[in-house]
Amino acid sequence: MMPEKDGHAFRTEQCADPALGSIPVIVFSGAYDVGEIAEQLGVRDYLTKPVDLQRLLDRVRRCCDQPRQS
Repeated sequence: MMPEKDGHAFRTEQCADPALGSIPVIVFSGAYDVGEIAEQLGVRDYLTKPVDLQRLLDRVRRCCDQPRQS
């Protein structure tokens, strides 16, 4: 859980800021519907908790290798 705001509020604010909107986001969640949540947020990828470090690093590399989406 994030303090003060949830993922939806964060993503709304991020997308509203032109300087931050194109930064890739990977969602971490223990929710059973994390894939659906990620799709609703329009994020690049997601992982379920507990997070496996190697899977996280693989996802970050994948985001860094792909061109930014606007």
